[in-house]
Amino acid sequence: MALWAVGLDWGMSQTTPSPLGEMRVADLLDALAAKTPAPGGGAAACVVGAIGLALAGMVLSYSVGRKVRSPHEGMLLTAQERLAAMRGRLLELGDADAAAYATLNAMMRKDANPAPGMLAEASRACTEIPMDALGVIADAIDVMATLADTTNPHLRSDLRVAVQTARAAAQGCAENVRVNLGTLGTHAGEDEARIARQRCDRVLASAVNAADGVERATA
Repeated sequence: MALWAVGLDWGMSQTTPSPLGEMRVADLLDALAAKTPAPGGGAAACVVGAIGLALAGMVLSYSVGRKVRSPHEGMLLTAQERLAAMRGRLLELGDADAAAYATLNAMMRKDANPAPGMLAEASRACTEIPMDALGVIADAIDVMATLADTTNPHLRSDLRVAVQTARAAAQGCAENVRVNLGTLGTHAGEDEARIARQRCDRVLASAVNAADGVERATA
């Protein structure tokens, strides 16, 4: 079982709030603003990404079932289903990110004495989770790229905001990968950290390029 799923011994129950998907917006903002290690930037990036995907979902909701869009109906329904699933996945990853960082933060206290290898696993979780979120957002932007010419043209500005929001979330996820690479290199090895950085840079570049394409197509 993954470390962030079993980290209660390291103080996660005291530092991790309710699941992101169950929180009121005001409570989520208060949790982010609080003087606690989690939720932080990683969870925020996931929530922002989920918002972007939800907005793209609205564009689809105003497009499916319309006679003029019937040649694209199958593709639009598939896109709608995929974006909804990705949105839920991002909220799950946001919770996982908060839990993983809370675990690592607790392990690195001066009075902590983690078992051999646990710091490496905790560091790995803190890079793999935002990397997974970055991958989800990159895939979602690829889906959005298929919508510019197939969805309701009256919602082109909403699609632009959706992809702009998703791009910002992707950049936030990448930042959270990068900020943890030093710890990963220390506890899991520099080669692993280098490979993680290369993968992060590659996926982010692809996501940003695709998002830029959607913006041009909806201008």
